[in-house]
Amino acid sequence: MFNSELKSKVIEITLAVYRVTDKFPKDEILKDKIRKRALDFAGRLIAWQFLNGSELEYGNLVADFEVIRAYFEIAKFQKWLDPDNFEVLDDEYWNIVRELKINKLPREEGGMEIGKNQKKRARGGINSVKRPLKERERAIVNCLRGNAQMRVGELSNIFSGLSKRTLRRDIEKLCGMGIIERIGTYNETSYKLKDNIDLQTTIGQESGTIGQTTAN
Repeated sequence: MFNSELKSKVIEITLAVYRVTDKFPKDEILKDKIRKRALDFAGRLIAWQFLNGSELEYGNLVADFEVIRAYFEIAKFQKWLDPDNFEVLDDEYWNIVRELKINKLPREEGGMEIGKNQKKRARGGINSVKRPLKERERAIVNCLRGNAQMRVGELSNIFSGLSKRTLRRDIEKLCGMGIIERIGTYNETSYKLKDNIDLQTTIGQESGTIGQTTAN
């Protein structure tokens, strides 16, 4: 079944890519490369839905996503515009990939509905969608490794020059990935690493390589 909401999301993020890359230097080749890959991703996503969640097409979508992320990283280093523009786009693409992971097995071959247990496993797999942590995310994990729990304000003092909004967004992503957890509510909210977390398995990196604290 075609998901019109997902189609709207991918169109919106593709238009956002065009707006951001429009600020690149006039003849910059990276502009065309990012736009082409964004169009490829949008086209594959729509095709993926009509192909009932084809495993091959899903793999192509993830490949497009990783290339787009790499292009964003290159563009950030050029300092053409605020890096937060790329962070926001990256987040939106990542949310789409996660949503696709949840719905990747909506039906068995032939259109039969999958069983409740299968559906539960598919939805429970959201945190199993692994990607390398960004430098700032690794730095947040590094801070929490040395403290029982921390509030956003305490982390903000460490990441000088970084807005609390951006920091909260990073923290929410780490929560969504199952790496850290929220404790308390409202002004009493703090965050900690999940108990018994295997950093090497969960983060996909050697725990000893978690970077030094940085606001980059």
